[in-house]
Amino acid sequence: MAIFWSLARLTREPPFGAPPLRCTLPIAMSEIADDACQHPPGTFVPRIDTALCEGKAVCAAVCPYGVFDIRKLTGPERRALTLLTRLKLVAHGGKQAFATRADDCRACGHCVDSCPEDAIKLIPAG
Repeated sequence: MAIFWSLARLTREPPFGAPPLRCTLPIAMSEIADDACQHPPGTFVPRIDTALCEGKAVCAAVCPYGVFDIRKLTGPERRALTLLTRLKLVAHGGKQAFATRADDCRACGHCVDSCPEDAIKLIPAG
């Protein structure tokens, strides 16, 4: 079901009975509508739960503002994780999502809605 849900989000067609998206996804990042998301940049920032993120890159694909990068963790970043999370990380290619441009976030919620692991939350900045 999670795979279908993720694919449905990427194609802008929610599965039968699913709630609609909060904002309309643009066809391409360059075609962002001015009223797509109402919050000014930097009001909210995405927080990624490293214990849940599997680096599937759906957040990076759906974010119209380019907030996310997917990359392999460095040695110190891996050592900071629990043993179970490190094992899971190895099983998923050693990659996770990072909100490298969190100040560009406009809290449209596409990342939260599309993350198959529910690893992303939007929190007030500051």
